[in-house]
Amino acid sequence: MQQKKPRLLALSSLLMLAMILALGIGVFTSTTLAHAATYSWPDVGQGSTGENVYSIQLMLQAHGYSLSIDGDFGPQTASTVRSFQSAHGLSVDGIVGPQTWPVLIITTQQGNTGSAVKALQRQLNAHGANLVVDSDFGPLTVAAVKSYQSKQGLGVDGIAGPQTWSSLVGGKSPPPPTPTPAPTSTPPPGSTLWGVDTTASITSAFLSSIKSNYGTPDFVGRYLDQETGFTTGLTKSEVSYIHGQSIKILLIESDHGGDTSSEGTTKANQAIQQAKALGVPTGNTLFADVEVGSAVDSTFIQDWYKTITAAGYKAGIYENPLPGSSGFNSAFCASGSTVIANTVLYSTEPSRTATTKANKPIFAPTSPTCGGKTQAWQYALAGTAKVNADFDEVKSLTLW
Repeated sequence: MQQKKPRLLALSSLLMLAMILALGIGVFTSTTLAHAATYSWPDVGQGSTGENVYSIQLMLQAHGYSLSIDGDFGPQTASTVRSFQSAHGLSVDGIVGPQTWPVLIITTQQGNTGSAVKALQRQLNAHGANLVVDSDFGPLTVAAVKSYQSKQGLGVDGIAGPQTWSSLVGGKSPPPPTPTPAPTSTPPPGSTLWGVDTTASITSAFLSSIKSNYGTPDFVGRYLDQETGFTTGLTKSEVSYIHGQSIKILLIESDHGGDTSSEGTTKANQAIQQAKALGVPTGNTLFADVEVGSAVDSTFIQDWYKTITAAGYKAGIYENPLPGSSGFNSAFCASGSTVIANTVLYSTEPSRTATTKANKPIFAPTSPTCGGKTQAWQYALAGTAKVNADFDEVKSLTLW
């Protein structure tokens, strides 16, 4: 019996060591899982639209894949996601979820450029920032990242890594906006308003039809000028009626068919004269209507911007941003950094079908390839509706 004692002691020691290791592993595992749980990633798959889809598409582009960047998770995006998953040893299901997001996102910081930075800038703007989307991680983007991190209770380092990205794409909701005692002409940063635009005068019958079929608009888009066969011009009595219904007005100068060269100055002066005659305060945005079939050049855009802003108004343009849709993209991107950064864009793409106010889509307009400040979106045309009106959303835009 005495000879077996050392073996029993050795066995006891081994058992004790195994228990300690097991406890240690358990502590390590629970700590690791707790840390991983702070990174909460949404599932995004075919049929989804919006900013998270833009992020997915831009990140795939940053990884070297070629696909359309349109904010619409269609078959092409699903196929590209599957290719990415296969190439990285992930489960191939075409859905960007907790296993794919951490591999897909690219950590960026000051000095970086490219599609991953563009995705970041777009997401920050969707959360209330006001960055020029130029794919360049400069000081303004650093400041916006730090501001976002601080507001969300994240580590503030100005670097967009997994923790920041999981928060941006939905793992951590932004804090609720502080309620205001009374409505203002400018919605709180990040808020989206729903409305319609029309070539017809706003009457009680027209508004009643909109309300009964789709909901009460927060604003209506109306043309400042009268163009025979196209639109009736906005009048003081119509303005009084619209404002009397607690509805704001988005102001548009119609397309007369000439959007090149000196027409920018001529058209701007007409819009200014009409706005002043109606009593539109400075600081409001006046939109030039640049239709999809109209020729447009950078001189027109520059002259419109200079003339409108010199009069104290904000310069806006209603446009088709995709390069294949019209000549606007190339003209706008050649108009200079100041114009690109400060012109308010009213995008017509992507175009969907009419919805009720309660079912309006997530604000996800397309911008030109050089970026720009897209704050209005005509998401559906009158042809898809029961009334003579197009359907719109605006985000953080001053309305009259």
